Amino acid sequence: GQPSFLGVFEDNLTEYSNLLDIRPGDVMAAGYNDETPIEILGVDLCKALPVTDYVVRTFFPRLLDNALVIQQDYIHQYHPHIHLSMMLLDDCFELDCELRWGGSLSFRLKKPITEEMIAERFGDDLGWYDQADRNTKMLRQLVDRMYFDENRWVLLQVLGIYLANMGRYDQAHGVYLEARERFPYYEIPAEVERLIGTEAAHA
Repeated sequence: GQPSFLGVFEDNLTEYSNLLDIRPGDVMAAGYNDETPIEILGVDLCKALPVTDYVVRTFFPRLLDNALVIQQDYIHQYHPHIHLSMMLLDDCFELDCELRWGGSLSFRLKKPITEEMIAERFGDDLGWYDQADRNTKMLRQLVDRMYFDENRWVLLQVLGIYLANMGRYDQAHGVYLEARERFPYYEIPAEVERLIGTEAAHA
């Protein structure tokens, strides 16, 4: 089976164990049945599109008014589904805090998110991720919103990787070249080079 870090997690948080309700395992399989509304939602599990979709549908309708949502992998190249899920609900959130080389970004809920709203904007499957023209425009808008150059640079790579995911390799490589031209003082990671860099363009 898969290795588990549960023991390490529990050891590190022994001092606070009386405050924690630890639920190990696959969140999508375990489900979430708590009736208590959510005031602070820290999201650090959206490494795959189905999980991001699950988080939106399961947790976002339970957010309290003015709730805080912390997206841990937002300033990170490899998970465009996180950014797109937040952009599809852009009118419901306002940016709370952006850090240089942030990793995490926090958002404040300004309008309730209903199950009906999610169904209207996301549909009933994962097809919302494949609407390439619309999603490309949203990711481009997001690049320009960032305050720090470091974060704009990362989000350009997010856009490039999304385009590659959609099979638009020429456009993806164009975004890669744009990132290098606009931000020549940052070194693009080897994995991004492999996905949308010169090697990918000639594959």
